[in-house]
Amino acid sequence: EEAGSSLDNVLKCTVYLTDMNCYYEMNEVYSSYFKVPPARTCVEVSKLPRPEENVMIEIDAIAYRTKK
Repeated sequence: EEAGSSLDNVLKCTVYLTDMNCYYEMNEVYSSYFKVPPARTCVEVSKLPRPEENVMIEIDAIAYRTKK
């Protein structure tokens, strides 16, 4: 928000999950952050960065910034 954007300005997300069996739970939480969910792709990956922290999800978002 300090940079002039917000979750309302997200156009597309790519979700990386280490276990697609967690899709339902991820979708419940993900949906709670957006009034109107943006376009999304969800991909299962074998691992994500920081394996010592057991990271199971990573989200890459593309958003636009409004003029100040």
